[in-house]
Amino acid sequence: REISWWYNYNMEMENYTITILSNTNILITRQNVTPMNYTGGREIWIIPDTIQLYPDNNYKWRIDTNAHFNQEYESSGSESEWGHFRYN
Repeated sequence: REISWWYNYNMEMENYTITILSNTNILITRQNVTPMNYTGGREIWIIPDTIQLYPDNNYKWRIDTNAHFNQEYESSGSESEWGHFRYN
């Protein structure tokens, strides 16, 4: 139960927001995560057991790379494309 991705930025990431939706766009979870590597590389997020996923169901997920906050306003960052997975 993990999601992994690679990234390469010239700026330091302050945190990620991971979003998982059902295939019918029902919110499963949205959580802020601190990066393991602040300037690039592989990241892994283990899906906690408290998050209910049902066998043989399809889900989608994406990462928001939040960067450089100034008084709660984000001045840089990006979103990934939606990734899809089937939970078994």
